[in-house]
Amino acid sequence: DKAQINLWLKDEFLTKEDFHICECLSCGLLYTMPRPNKDKIGEYYTVEVFGEVGDRWHRDPRCGRICRDMFKKDYYWGGGILYKKNLKRFKNSTLRFRIGPECGAHTGSYFLAVEGGLEYNYVFPNRVQFSVIQKNQVSFFHGDTFRNGLLIGLKIPF
Repeated sequence: DKAQINLWLKDEFLTKEDFHICECLSCGLLYTMPRPNKDKIGEYYTVEVFGEVGDRWHRDPRCGRICRDMFKKDYYWGGGILYKKNLKRFKNSTLRFRIGPECGAHTGSYFLAVEGGLEYNYVFPNRVQFSVIQKNQVSFFHGDTFRNGLLIGLKIPF
């Protein structure tokens, strides 16, 4: 079908690529040209389903030290879906903004939360990723209303 170009644009923020917005003359649909193929579209938008388990270390109020008995009393598990928007791409790494819902349980009581933060990933040639994630969480139905943290780890593809 025939189309007309409505806008010529340059992505100054992330990819530095030139593209234009076209309009289909028969139906009015707007689309970008050139269209990214299915292998490249993930560079622009990413959704991740995740799960996590853990525990928190606390000082024992009786002795003032961190010990095994306190460690076993503050476990959590959770999972959610995150939308990740690329903020900056480098040669082998990305900086992304992440936001989405999370649910789980903390010491037996359930929670529902909204999570947001930043994520930096460096990808090695074998596709293993080194990640530094800063997360902020607003929880509902739980005593910990606001939580934040820094996670450092590896993402191993399988």
